[in-house]
This record gives sequence, structure tokens and C-alpha cells, in this order.
Amino acid sequence: HSIPHVDVPSNRILQSCAWKMPALSPSISINEMKQKYRTWSETTSTSPSGHHLGHKHALLKPDGLDRKSEEYQVLDAARTEIWSMHHSMLNYGLRHGYCFDRWKHVVTTLIEKDPGDPRIHRLRVIHLYENDYNLLLGTQYRKAAHAAEDSRPLNDCNFGAQTARSSLDPIGIELLQYEYSRLLRLSHLKFSNNATACYYRIVVNLASIVSRAFGLHSNVTTIQGTMLQHAIYKIKTQMGISDGFYSHSDDNPVFGTGQGSRSSPPIWNFNSSVYFDTFDREAFGATYYPIYGPPLKIGMTGFVDDNNCNGCEDAIHHEHNSDELISRMRYDAQLWHDILWTSGGALELPKCQYH
Repeated sequence: HSIPHVDVPSNRILQSCAWKMPALSPSISINEMKQKYRTWSETTSTSPSGHHLGHKHALLKPDGLDRKSEEYQVLDAARTEIWSMHHSMLNYGLRHGYCFDRWKHVVTTLIEKDPGDPRIHRLRVIHLYENDYNLLLGTQYRKAAHAAEDSRPLNDCNFGAQTARSSLDPIGIELLQYEYSRLLRLSHLKFSNNATACYYRIVVNLASIVSRAFGLHSNVTTIQGTMLQHAIYKIKTQMGISDGFYSHSDDNPVFGTGQGSRSSPPIWNFNSSVYFDTFDREAFGATYYPIYGPPLKIGMTGFVDDNNCNGCEDAIHHEHNSDELISRMRYDAQLWHDILWTSGGALELPKCQYH
């Protein structure tokens, strides 16, 4: 049902946020935690506090001692106790939705997209988080993403951040669409578009609602929301880390889940799936008629923030002339803009084109 006093695009999105899966239990086993650290490259920059990944890898490296020796027994007991403490802290946070103060300190690095061009709008912002906080988010969002892939509530035309899917898949679909239109001599119209700074424009309140719809436990969204609301961001340059910092406030809000966070890819996967569902319900799209089976309607296909709106002349009724096809695509393009804008995103207009 429509929510009173809420605009139409917002109502459309919120109606797509209905429960899709039951909530998953917020937990992580000690073996799972060890395995995540084992496969996490030691050279990755993390942890403003200085708790570097090397400390965890040192606990995992072979020690060369005889497993029957007393020295090995003492060392192994110490390692087990350290792992137990780290594991207990993670599970405490998950059980109670608690965000440790250490997790709220973030170092921000700026990388030039174009070497030699330091203009502020051409800098890529990378956030460095505490490794245990990032591991907690990564494991929980990964479980939710895999459960969503198994039960298939995700939009079929969304190919980003999903197992066994790649950027080549939407290109393959696009080539098949072109060939279909060429063989049947049908008018075809495609609107290619790009979402500007998709990770940085995620509204966390909405992302939490969407993630919970896909089964993520409320304790995990509480931890992330608390951290982002109270995070202290310091800038790292070749001269060191700044003394000053910036934080989120009502007057100067800081949006986004951060590039560098292990939760950002699955969050955008969930969000864009909801946006695709919202778009597909209202858009004209393109309808195809296979030899066997029902007609197939394709509205939007995409990989992360690179998407295509599709429009094609009806092969059965031939009811759309070029002007009508353009008019329908104009409606679909405006609809997609409204969905992105309402959710906090925006189109990167210089990268948008149609043919």
C-alpha cells in the first residue's frame, strides 16, 4: 500500500523493500574468522589503530617447532587464548549490536584517478577501517548475499557483485538483443547510463532497510549505522595523517558506506536489485517472443553502476513507430533518474548516451 505524505518515487522504492528472506543468525565461528584472515593479503592497508593484518598472520604462520615439545604447547596455548579474545569481541558486538570506539576511527586516502591530475573531483577516496570491523561486516554481508543467490530474490538482470556472474554477461545479452532486432528488422533503442559515485551516495538508512529485507540481522545494520554516524575521518597524505578530522552531522552529512568497506559491494548489489525491481514494474522496457514459452520483458540490465535501459519495437503487433519508441524510452530514462535521485544517487550525465 502507498504510504501517505510520501512522494511517488519514494513509495515505489519502499514497496520493493518488503521482506524477501528470513533474518540470518548474527554469528561467526572461530575457524571462519581464522580462514578469513588467512586469505586476506597481509599487504592490505587497514587499521588506523596500528592493529595491522601482520599481527593476525603472525599467529597463523608455521613456527617450525615440534608439536610434541613443551615449547610448542606453551606457544599454542598463548595463540589459542589470543584468538579466543578476538573471537569473543566479535561475537559480543554481533550479539548485542555494539560498535567498539576503536572501530569509529577511519583514515581516508586520496588516489589520483588520472596520474598527475590532483583536482579534487578527480580523486578516488579510499577509507581504511579496523580489520576486525571490516571482517565482521564482510562475513555477515557475504552470508546474506549467498543466501539471496540461493533463494533467488535478486533481480535476474543485475550482474554486479554476484557469484559466477561477470561484466561480460550484460554485454552478451546486449549482443543478443541487437541480433534479434537485426534479424526481425525491428527498431531498437538503448539508453546507456552510469550512476555517479554510487558507493559514496548510498543513504545508510535506506541501505539498512534494504539489507534487512534480504535477511541481514538488525544487529549488523545497527553496528554499521552507529559506526558511520559517529566515525572520525582523518586524511592521510605523504606528509602523514592529519590532526584535524571531519565527521557526520545534520548540517554536513557524510553519506555512503565507503569504498574500502567489505560491505559496500553487497549493499549496492541489494540496493540496485531493489531499484531494478522498482524500475521493471513501471517501465515499458523491451518485450521479446521466444519460439517456446511466454514473452520475455527486459527493462534494465547492468553491472554495478553501468546500466542499460532497453526499448524495442513489438515483433508481434508492430505497434510502435520511431516517435513512440523514443517517447517510451524518454519515460523509462526519466523513471530511472527519479529512482536513483530519490535513493540518494544520480546519473553521471557525461557518461550517459543513447542510440
